[in-house]
Amino acid sequence: TVFGTPGYQPKHVNEQYMGTGDNGGVHHNSGIPNHAFYKYATAITRTKAADVYYKALNDYLTKSSQFIDLRLAIIQAATDLYGAGSAEVVQAGIAFDEVGISNGQGGDYEESLPINPGTEFLLIYNTDQADPNTLYRTAVAVTSIEDLTTTDFLSRPSVTDQGDVAVFVASDNTIHAIKTIPGSTAVETVIEDTPMWSNVVISKGGSKLAAVSTDQEAIIYVYDFAGDEWAQFPLYNPTYSDGVTSAGPVYADALEFDYSGEFLVYDCFNRIDNETGDDIEYWDVNFIHVWDNDASDFADGTIEKLFASLPDGVSIGNPSFAKNSPMVLAFDYVDETDDTYAILGCNIETNEVNTIVENNSLGWPSYNKMDDRLAFTGWSDEADDYSTGYVALNTDKISSGGQVKGLYGNTKWPVYFTIGEREIGDEVITDIPEQPATEEALACYPNAFDRELIVAINDPALGGAKVQVFNASGQAVLSQPMGPVDNAQIVLDVEQLKPGYYFLRLSNASRSAGCKVVKR
Repeated sequence: TVFGTPGYQPKHVNEQYMGTGDNGGVHHNSGIPNHAFYKYATAITRTKAADVYYKALNDYLTKSSQFIDLRLAIIQAATDLYGAGSAEVVQAGIAFDEVGISNGQGGDYEESLPINPGTEFLLIYNTDQADPNTLYRTAVAVTSIEDLTTTDFLSRPSVTDQGDVAVFVASDNTIHAIKTIPGSTAVETVIEDTPMWSNVVISKGGSKLAAVSTDQEAIIYVYDFAGDEWAQFPLYNPTYSDGVTSAGPVYADALEFDYSGEFLVYDCFNRIDNETGDDIEYWDVNFIHVWDNDASDFADGTIEKLFASLPDGVSIGNPSFAKNSPMVLAFDYVDETDDTYAILGCNIETNEVNTIVENNSLGWPSYNKMDDRLAFTGWSDEADDYSTGYVALNTDKISSGGQVKGLYGNTKWPVYFTIGEREIGDEVITDIPEQPATEEALACYPNAFDRELIVAINDPALGGAKVQVFNASGQAVLSQPMGPVDNAQIVLDVEQLKPGYYFLRLSNASRSAGCKVVKR
């Protein structure tokens, strides 16, 4: 049989399907390791082969493991069970040789990011109604606290990776942005004035927003700043059958971009009709592919679940990524059968799950810049209000000693952030204009350009601006101070740029303006 026909199962890598169907052939190509198991079981008995495969799956294989990783895991598991040089080890190598999975170097799929070198701060939301200020910024290393705004929030603030801008939904259901850099005025801007939003997040590099509406619809909205375009992504429950989905999602709430800028993790309220009793309702955590960096365009909206199923009465939500380990998440856990709360940690590469800390309310967890602390919200019966605290994490980042240290009373939604720059996948436009400039603020010509690009500055408020040029993928390909201005214009040497579309931006402490250009 050939790919596309019922029952197609290659048994050797030279027959492997390499197309895009079947999610890259994940079901069809499973015939190759299946045939390796058949060969191995024939040689050493099915019982022994099953024991070896079980140990390999349990101890060595991870979510991203490839064929070579399976070979190495089976050989190591056989060595563990039967000893080096045993017939079980030798036959494992032979079985994989016979299906074309030869010996080699396995992969390391637990990526680590460099630690942000900047100064760390904490955003906290004030719940004391006697205090008109709503959002505070506090330095983690010293006891200083500054108020940023009196605007009422509907959602936890979301901050860029370099810590310069936070976004949130205000109580009037509009989307706001606010400057978070100490030493500068905390200018607040309404960046989406349609009163329809309930939650919003900004990507790590600041190039995109993701939001959900007050209509509680099964849709996530994503906005691309560079393209000035919104896209809608319908929610569904994926199944293990290729191309088959199931009903259930009602609406999403908490969101966060991953560090590539391509995926969102989100929690979702689900309702499943039950004809014999009450409907089944629960929250779970999912991942959705919303952006394609290679195509520099919106992605296909493919969804994966964090867990295939949850125990009856259990919900999870408010997921948050670790700062330096993109495969590590913390999230809230609620068991409605006994009204218990906890914050759990999960390594989504190894599928390890641990309890980080027991809690008495939803926690909205947030990792600090070193990933050795987790801040969260709790409930104080004495104050009859929320409070914030933190717990020290173990080196696995998904467990702790459980000792909670208090931070601030009458507060919730703690968010660690760091003022600094590091190389991440979504290294893109990381600012939102404090005062939106008109298109006439500057002009770029010739457009299209070859070796030089002339920027005519028509707005005196742009004096002393920083000049940045971003490619179609959002990467900064030129960044420099404006330098001398001759007759209110600057000339940029851009001969080294490859042909294509670019976005030029001038920005200083009070003004920002830009234009789209093309290199021939």
